[in-house]
Amino acid sequence: MTASTVDSTVALVTLEQMKEYLQITSGTTDDALLSTIINGISQRIHSYCQRNLLSKSYTQYYSGRGTESIMLAMAPVTAISSVKEDLLRVFGTDTVVPSADMIIEPCGRIKLFNNRQYWLRGSLSIKVVYTAGYSLATLPADIALAAKEFCAAAYYKAKNRRHGVQSESIGDKTISYINVAIPPEVSGALDPYVLPASAEEWLEEVSNA
Repeated sequence: MTASTVDSTVALVTLEQMKEYLQITSGTTDDALLSTIINGISQRIHSYCQRNLLSKSYTQYYSGRGTESIMLAMAPVTAISSVKEDLLRVFGTDTVVPSADMIIEPCGRIKLFNNRQYWLRGSLSIKVVYTAGYSLATLPADIALAAKEFCAAAYYKAKNRRHGVQSESIGDKTISYINVAIPPEVSGALDPYVLPASAEEWLEEVSNA
């Protein structure tokens, strides 16, 4: 990937969308700068939310706790390929949990019912292969707008060469800037999408393959 390429695996906004938001109607002079900003800001948003917001496939292992539900680490869940439960951690075909015995919620909760009442207690005894996250087409409007606002702030800061400046004097005029990691309007929009504490607890016992 070059500096002028938007990384589609992390970017929450396209270069074209960002240029439209900034009302850049022609030219490619700032394409490399904008692409770098989009990639960096998108990654910061993922980190802030403690999850990858874009659609991705996961193979994860969870410990059974003798409860009727487990909480997957990533959301929203869009597809479940398989769920297996095996105290020996072999995870053969005979350990598949039938879909009829599970209720799978978009938030990532898998609840047992019908023939199964609870997940057996065991260390990393549950293997889940699933897909979670948004596509750009399904990205909630508030996340999309927050990403554009954050990228725009970084772009204007770069263009005005205001990196790390708290104040500067120009003649008899003093200009002060407030530097924050994430603008308040951006963090406010993202807060509902931060990984919940319940999922963080599960995440501590998750292993990615």
